[in-house]
Amino acid sequence: MNVALPPELERRVHESLDRGEFANPDEFFRQAAELLLEVRHGEGPPMPVDECWNGRVEALIKESQASGDATEMTEHDWREVERQGMALLRARKKA
Repeated sequence: MNVALPPELERRVHESLDRGEFANPDEFFRQAAELLLEVRHGEGPPMPVDECWNGRVEALIKESQASGDATEMTEHDWREVERQGMALLRARKKA
């Protein structure tokens, strides 16, 4: 498989490789492909990464800002996050 990249993206990939973040280009693109596929096809419906992406992100930011001031997490909040995370892990293991 050959991949053609715009010059700026190719430069950034090479910088990442030069920093030793990946052993070689194959490793970089293998991990990139796995991450993209997980984001698009992980839990729930696929998430399209397209020209509408920025609009969705902006809408989520506005929604979070409209939800009120941030509050400190309580012990109950952390237990709930852990409970939900464990439920997701169990569901993935069953799949």
